[in-house]
Amino acid sequence: MSSRSVHGRSSSGSQDTHDSGSTPLTSAGPSLKDGSIMSDDSLLHSKIQSQGKQIEEQEAMIKTLNKQLAHCEGELQSHIDLVNTLETSLNDSERNLKKARGHANELTRDRDSLTSQLESARAELREAQREVVSTRQSIVEEKQSLEHRLTEERRAKERARAQLDTRMEELQRRKSKFACM
Repeated sequence: MSSRSVHGRSSSGSQDTHDSGSTPLTSAGPSLKDGSIMSDDSLLHSKIQSQGKQIEEQEAMIKTLNKQLAHCEGELQSHIDLVNTLETSLNDSERNLKKARGHANELTRDRDSLTSQLESARAELREAQREVVSTRQSIVEEKQSLEHRLTEERRAKERARAQLDTRMEELQRRKSKFACM
């Protein structure tokens, strides 16, 4: 509306300037000058009407553009909100990823520690198995040695008994020879 009033004033101002020319609007009789004034007035009137239509068209265009601007601003705000939501989601995802990486690193350290403990336990088991085998061999060897010694001692006892039996028999024979005498 304000643009209309500005244009209206300027139009009427230019009309006033034209009207304030040397030729008066009213004259005593029809003249060629009056006809040219009349045609100037109708030309001016048609220009004013044309400018009025242009102003109305421009105002309609401004309203349309304002609606489009409001729509675009609404879309822009929804896009800004979406970007903010996505940024928040991205930040959350990055935070969760950092936590997951930390947890994965912790699990990796635990795995490495457990693997090391397992290898150590396996080495201890192998060493214990070697010791068991060695101890068994020692026991078998000692058992064989003891059995051999026992066998030798039995043989020695049997020989000693046999010798003792032989002496006893000799003594019995001598005794019986002495007794016979």
